Amino acid sequence: MLAINILIVLFASGFNVLNMFLSSEVLFGVRIPSQERLTSEVKEIRKGFLVGIAGITIIMLILACVQFRLYPQWSLMFSIYGPLIIVLMFLFIYFRSWKRAKELKEKNNWITPGKGYSHSPVSEWKAKESKLPMVVNIPTLVIIIVLFILTFSLYHQLPASVPIHFDANSVPDAWLDKSYWSVSLIPLILYFTWLVFVFSSYLVVKQKITINKKDPILSFAQQQVYKQHLLISLGLMNIIITLLIIPLQLIVLDLVSPSTLGVYNNNWGFTVGVFIAMLPMLIVYFRSGQGGRKLTLLPEALESIELRVIQDAPVDTEGDMLLDDDRFWKMGLFYYNPADPSSFIENRFGVGTGFNFARGWVKIITIISLVVFILLYVLLTVMFLKHGL
Repeated sequence: MLAINILIVLFASGFNVLNMFLSSEVLFGVRIPSQERLTSEVKEIRKGFLVGIAGITIIMLILACVQFRLYPQWSLMFSIYGPLIIVLMFLFIYFRSWKRAKELKEKNNWITPGKGYSHSPVSEWKAKESKLPMVVNIPTLVIIIVLFILTFSLYHQLPASVPIHFDANSVPDAWLDKSYWSVSLIPLILYFTWLVFVFSSYLVVKQKITINKKDPILSFAQQQVYKQHLLISLGLMNIIITLLIIPLQLIVLDLVSPSTLGVYNNNWGFTVGVFIAMLPMLIVYFRSGQGGRKLTLLPEALESIELRVIQDAPVDTEGDMLLDDDRFWKMGLFYYNPADPSSFIENRFGVGTGFNFARGWVKIITIISLVVFILLYVLLTVMFLKHGL
């Protein structure tokens, strides 16, 4: 568990640092002239952020080692609360950096209005017609279905009680009476995990492509290719995570013993597996940058995109709107623009899909998600304190 907790700390901290370098025109949610990104004042703000994140990372790594040495039974709780602590500290450091960036922009009177962007049905990347979100996740679904079939076919051969919980070395430490429900817990968890990946893929497709009017063809093509790469990386991550969990179900079905799973008896081995699962996503982020802006496309690809846009262009597209002004990004993180009809947008700080919090349903979902999140943490804490999970 120590190796897993170290990986969690390093990944959470590293991802926050990575987000800082993905855009040369945005300084912690504040748009600045690109030619100013190398000034000493801008570098000082970035340095302050890096020092803060590095400090939190070192402290959390020390705490992980001390906790594992003195209270190893609390390792799971560290895995649950460690990321939460890092996120809260990141927000504190980020908002401090955002405030400094905002003051710097006002002090130097940098005029950087939102770029000229426009939305159109073409720029939605034909979301309703795109089948890629399902295609990249079908292999995982097939694996899960096969696992269900195998589970039910061996049901009558299983002992009267089956394991439902495993320790850090994948040795069963809790059992339940055999039932179709108890033997199907792991496949069901994998299925709901699969649904989460499918929903994430749907969000990637549904997010409208914002076309930069300075170079509409290039910006459209970059974001289209970026979405394709992102969907493929999500599909690969889904497959690898599923394959990492399947051995636990094989133990439940009494097909293998924990001692035969060397990778599970070695925390570092399992940690490497988790890193491999995240590797495709990291490659996409490093290679593509924010919204694919780092991608270099061949002229042939741009010509193909240009021809398709011209052919598919509708007669009545939405009017041009100012979609990227600082005033629409509350604290540099949260997009709030009642004039923008879209609900899904590209994050300004970092990568991925964000939401337009001016939309009513987004507000409702956000409140519900926060309530569920808090209740889940309370439930996990109570379960751990009572039963040790």
